[in-house]
Amino acid sequence: MHRRAFSETFIRQHVARLPFKVSYAWGAYLGYGLNDTELLPEWRARLPFLGEIALQDKWVATIKKQNVKLVLAEYGPVGVHWLPVCQKAGIPLLVYFHGFDATRGDIVRQYKLKYKELFKFASSIFVVSEPMRQLLLSWGAPESKLVLNPCGADSSMFRYQERDSSQQTVLSVGRFAATKRPDLVIKAFTQVLKDMPKAQLRMAGAGEMLKECKALVSKLGLNSQVHFIGVLTPEQVVHEMHEANVFVQHSMTTPDGETEGAPVAIMEAGATGLPVVSTIHAGIPEIVEHDKTGYLVPEGDTEGMAQYLVKLLQNGTLANQMGLAASQRIAAHFSVEQNIRILTQTIEKHL
Repeated sequence: MHRRAFSETFIRQHVARLPFKVSYAWGAYLGYGLNDTELLPEWRARLPFLGEIALQDKWVATIKKQNVKLVLAEYGPVGVHWLPVCQKAGIPLLVYFHGFDATRGDIVRQYKLKYKELFKFASSIFVVSEPMRQLLLSWGAPESKLVLNPCGADSSMFRYQERDSSQQTVLSVGRFAATKRPDLVIKAFTQVLKDMPKAQLRMAGAGEMLKECKALVSKLGLNSQVHFIGVLTPEQVVHEMHEANVFVQHSMTTPDGETEGAPVAIMEAGATGLPVVSTIHAGIPEIVEHDKTGYLVPEGDTEGMAQYLVKLLQNGTLANQMGLAASQRIAAHFSVEQNIRILTQTIEKHL
């Protein structure tokens, strides 16, 4: 993995929960660090001069010294770069596709042909949604190697709680990125305010669209109704979810084709008992059952999103009923415990 990706909830869960001695490599796709420190600080300084093959050989020597038995590559491009290392070291390689690595235009153009070689060598290939499984099948991934294993919510932390129906709080948690279109969440919320002027929207996260979204809120004069609450710890996210009435996310395919995988934040919201209003996008319809645990609208449909938000905010009983159904669905199908169990069983099969 690269160190930035280690901030992703699902990767932290894999490192912390897998019942093996786990080390993680970081630093671009092949990496120059192991666990909390740079493995050899001079690697980074010499990286432009070493070349990929020399760096591969250094990793081969390192993982042999560390007695590494198997590599789990988080994201497709990471798998591509670790493929020759595992081949030289004679150890199994498993790869986990999460979303952008199978859909974003520049990544697909750069790696699609290389993925074919990865599919041949990898012992197992994890995907987080059925649409992603179908996509990799169309690219030639062997069906026998594909393992559908969406990342999950931590039920010990994201616990169910019934909501105070007198509140009118909508919560959004996630990167301010083009695949999540937070600007469309704001535009939908402006329509909500026509029917419910006391409603509040709380938006957690950071990213390249944050500045744009703050400017939009100021332009619309909504600074007292829309609150940007920054990057939160998992404990703070739980608190926000317990205080909210509805969770919203407007996931959308970008112009270059990038999509989400199976958003963990939606799973976590459902686990706490929040009904979700989101879009028909990637793996989201597998998580949210329309009209049972929340509502789904076509991508770009801010009017429909607003109507469902109003419906849930005006009917606390309905929102709590859907929230309870959501928590039961997440516990049954989208828990981190299930994700780790499937991952563990697959790894053990190849050790």
